[in-house]
Amino acid sequence: MTRSIRALIFDMDGTLYQSEALDRQYADAVVGYVAEQRGVSPETAVELFRAKRAEIESRLGRKPTTTGTMVGLGFNLDQWIAWRDARVRPEDLLRRDAALRSLLEDLKRRFMLVVVTNNSIQMAHRTLGAIGIDNLFDHTFTVQDIGLIKPDPEIYRRVAKAIGVSPGQCLSIGDRPHVDLEPAAAIGMQTFHAAGPENLGRLRALLALT
Repeated sequence: MTRSIRALIFDMDGTLYQSEALDRQYADAVVGYVAEQRGVSPETAVELFRAKRAEIESRLGRKPTTTGTMVGLGFNLDQWIAWRDARVRPEDLLRRDAALRSLLEDLKRRFMLVVVTNNSIQMAHRTLGAIGIDNLFDHTFTVQDIGLIKPDPEIYRRVAKAIGVSPGQCLSIGDRPHVDLEPAAAIGMQTFHAAGPENLGRLRALLALT
């Protein structure tokens, strides 16, 4: 079935890189923003975020993303993104990944490379640049481009249409099955679970590059 694949659709955070330090910066930004907007202590901000996430999970039957939780708390998405992006610094915490770049260069010879992320336009550019792979993708779709939040399957339907490839000719690659894979599979895409960049090398065998 993989012979029919024309486009590889990558999640970004947690898939193309992993960084506990950067994860902490994102988490600190969440707490800081909730505390500032609600006028509460950081400890209370954590409680508010966790309570909203639990509420959404109970209602939907799945754990929401951080972005989905922040929207669920009633925050304006663009304002939250601008506040966070001014404080999170992937440039300081990520390094160029030569092995990943080599793999993507090989993949690019045969496939269209696409990023689909709940992150922002600016942060996608900065993050991919810090890893040294920003110029390898044919398309990058962010929450700001699409206006929807993973795991909404409509995201993948719109992406396939935008790049001119049928869903069945796309392989969605990500670290979180319920966010990156299940919604893509729901519209007919093939999927590949990669819990970090060290697992992406298996794509060579899957796609017969070796």
